[in-house]
Amino acid sequence: MGINKKTVRQGFIYTLAAVLIFVAPIFVQFQPLPRLDPNLMSQLITPKKNGTPQFIYFWADWCGVCKTMQGPISGILKNYNGVTVAVNSGNITQVQNYLTHHQLMWPIVNDEHNEIGEQFLVKAVPTIFILNQKGEIAFVDSGYVSDYGLRLRLWLASSGSFKKITLF
Repeated sequence: MGINKKTVRQGFIYTLAAVLIFVAPIFVQFQPLPRLDPNLMSQLITPKKNGTPQFIYFWADWCGVCKTMQGPISGILKNYNGVTVAVNSGNITQVQNYLTHHQLMWPIVNDEHNEIGEQFLVKAVPTIFILNQKGEIAFVDSGYVSDYGLRLRLWLASSGSFKKITLF
């Protein structure tokens, strides 16, 4: 019996994944939020539940990937503070109708003309900003992130054991 290349490849991939999950966070730098209007910030940053991390989720009603994120976002909203920002999705009535139709009980800020998204330098939706307990950006992800991936990032953001490097 020789060495099975498929088994070696899988072992390498699992080892690399473990290193990325457990070692990479040591080098994450929390970034301060962009300078924004205080009124806007009061809409986006909510009072914290027991000092937990928070998130700001940018999405659009026309975005297919955003539709696949509805379950994970709804799930983490049960345990973490967060706000969703509807980007270029119509007026507030249209956004509320969309949320009602899809049975989404999300806190919402309507960004009808992408003004908030531009201030956050959001280039694509979905984009999620995960903030630590101090309100600093711990993670930024664009594209699909699983429920487990979101929970892992929120847990890591709450651990406070990060060193600092630049995210982007």
